[in-house]
Amino acid sequence: AIDIDLVNTAHGLYGLNTNYRVRVDLIELNPTGGAVLSTTQVHTILTNVLHAEGLTEVGGLLKISYSPSGNVSSRLLGNLDLTGMVSNEIDTAIDLDGLGADDSSNTIYALDRHTNTPFVDFYSLTESPPTASNIGSVSSSFLLTDLVVVGDHLYAIDLDGSQLVVFNLQTNETNTV
Repeated sequence: AIDIDLVNTAHGLYGLNTNYRVRVDLIELNPTGGAVLSTTQVHTILTNVLHAEGLTEVGGLLKISYSPSGNVSSRLLGNLDLTGMVSNEIDTAIDLDGLGADDSSNTIYALDRHTNTPFVDFYSLTESPPTASNIGSVSSSFLLTDLVVVGDHLYAIDLDGSQLVVFNLQTNETNTV
């Protein structure tokens, strides 16, 4: 399966191209035409990363949720540099299926899509100390993957693009579009 996550930074438009249990690439994209400008394999100091599901930027740093072994649970959160190197990893103890960030507060948000149940949990993450606080849930039979933060709302898109879930951070209410 292929999963692509996007993030727009001050330095450019980047994406993760994940071929599950085979390879994960950080790709730089032309923001006006979408052409791939560069591709770099994602790795740790010890091994290549074989599974990743989330990409965001906070405080000027790219963040990635991943599993170096190819396990389908992307429990690790780390910094990702433009050479593809992952560092400063923490174990969040949850499957980070999508990441988003609010740069104004340096808050990282995540979603965890539960396998075999129609629920998705939303989390607020802190890195020091590593904590994941559940901030709400939504019943959804769709495969929500990518997450973006706009103001006080989280937007999660379905894998096949047929649904957009909007989670209000102030009221903890969800709507679908």
